[in-house]
Amino acid sequence: MTEPIRRPCKACGRELVFATGPGGKAIPLSRVANVYVIAADGSAEAVMVGEEKWISHFVDCSDPARFSKGKRTPS
Repeated sequence: MTEPIRRPCKACGRELVFATGPGGKAIPLSRVANVYVIAADGSAEAVMVGEEKWISHFVDCSDPARFSKGKRTPS
């Protein structure tokens, strides 16, 4: 198995992992920290601890429009 490509985002500098998505297109992914659920009484419970989870980096990048076709901002 080939190791995924790791490099920083050109817009925000966060470390990314590039996975292969449908059609063979590269998808930038960001690691997600623990996720918590807040109860009605204000207490918080961790629902994800110790597992590495990834989300699309377009969700948490500070400048995702820079990478959208037709919507790029000047660099």
